[in-house]
Amino acid sequence: MLSAGFGVALPRGWDGRRPLGLRLSASSAPAPGVITRGGLGRDELAEFRWSLAVGDEELGESEISALVAAKAPLVRLRGRWVAVDAEALAQGLDFLRRHRDRPPTVGEVLAAARGDAHAPLPVTDVSARGDLGALLEGTADRTLTPVPAPPGFTATLRPYQERGVAWLAFLSSLGLGACLADDMGLGKTVQLLALEAHDRADGPTGAPSLIVCPMSMVGTWQREAATFAPGLRVHAHHGASRPRGAALHAALDAADLVVTTYATATRDAEDLRAWRFHRLVLDEAQMIKNAHAAASRTMRSLDAAHRVALTGTPMENRLAELWSVMDFLNPGCSGCRRCSGSGSRCRSNATATPGWHGRCAGSPGRTCCGGSRPTPR
Repeated sequence: MLSAGFGVALPRGWDGRRPLGLRLSASSAPAPGVITRGGLGRDELAEFRWSLAVGDEELGESEISALVAAKAPLVRLRGRWVAVDAEALAQGLDFLRRHRDRPPTVGEVLAAARGDAHAPLPVTDVSARGDLGALLEGTADRTLTPVPAPPGFTATLRPYQERGVAWLAFLSSLGLGACLADDMGLGKTVQLLALEAHDRADGPTGAPSLIVCPMSMVGTWQREAATFAPGLRVHAHHGASRPRGAALHAALDAADLVVTTYATATRDAEDLRAWRFHRLVLDEAQMIKNAHAAASRTMRSLDAAHRVALTGTPMENRLAELWSVMDFLNPGCSGCRRCSGSGSRCRSNATATPGWHGRCAGSPGRTCCGGSRPTPR
C-alpha cells in the first residue's frame, strides 16, 4: 500500500518501505581495456555473491534462519519491525545455499538488472565491477580502448572503425552478441576481419569462424581477406562440388574463416551443427528478419562462442524483424516474439528452465543480453 501511495499507520520503528529481497554483486575481468582472448565468456564471472537484504542492510545466514524459525508475519530485526513471508524467506535461504557455488552467467546478471530474474524473492539490487559494471552503467562505449592493428593486417582503420572493432571485441570478451549496423560502404567487412586477425595474433583459436552471407558477397569476403588479412586461411564453402561429411570437417579444421551462403548453410546444417565455431557472423543480417524462415531457424541452431550481425539495411517499422536479429545475437534477451513490442512483460516459465533465471514461456533459447553499437556520425 505504501508503494501505491496510500498513507499507512505503522508501529514505531517499522519502516515498511524497506523491502526484503535478493542482492547480487558480480565482477568481470578486472584488467582495463578490451580483452579479446582469454576473457570471460557468457558462462563465466570472475567473482560473484548472492545475499538477502532488508533495504540496504544485508542479512547473515544465522539471521535468515532465525527469521524462518520465527514463523511470524511481523518480526523485529536490528531494532526495526519487518514484514516477513516465512515461506518466501525459506525459499530465499534455499536459493542462497543452492547458488553459493553456481556463478550466474553474464546474461543472467543482465537479466536480473532488468528485473527479469526468476527467483523466490525480488532482486532489489544488482551491482557489478569491471567491464560488466561499465556495461550496466552505460559507460562502456566511453571507456573503450582501441584494439591495436594486429601483425600482418594491412588496412588502416578510420577512427570510427577502430571504435567499432573495440566494441565488437568488448562484447566478445563478455560472451555477448553484437550488431554492427554501419551504413553501406563504411567498412563493416574490414572491421570484422580486423577482429578476426586480432583474435588469432597469438595463434589459432581452435575453431574457425563461420561467415554466412548472400552468394554475391562470397567473393568479396575472399578478396578483402586476401588483401587486408592475408594471414587468415579462408575456405569458401558453396557450389555443387563443395565437400561434405569428413571432407568438410577436414576443410573446416584447416581454416580460420569459412565463408558460405544462407542457402548452403541451410542445406548443410547437419554437418555444421557438429561444430562449435569461434564466431558466427551473419552478413546482410536482414536476411533472417523472418524468424520463421528456414534460414533463420538454421542460424539459431548453429553453435558459436560469439555471434555478430552485420547489416546496413534498416528494419523499417516492423519490430518483429528487429526482434529476429536481436534474438539471434542474444537468445532470450528481447523476450519472446509474441510479447516483443506489446508493452507487457514476458511471462516467466519457471518449469522450462532449471535454475534461477527466467525465460518467457514462448522464448526459444537461453536468457542473455547484449547491445548494438550506434552508427557513427
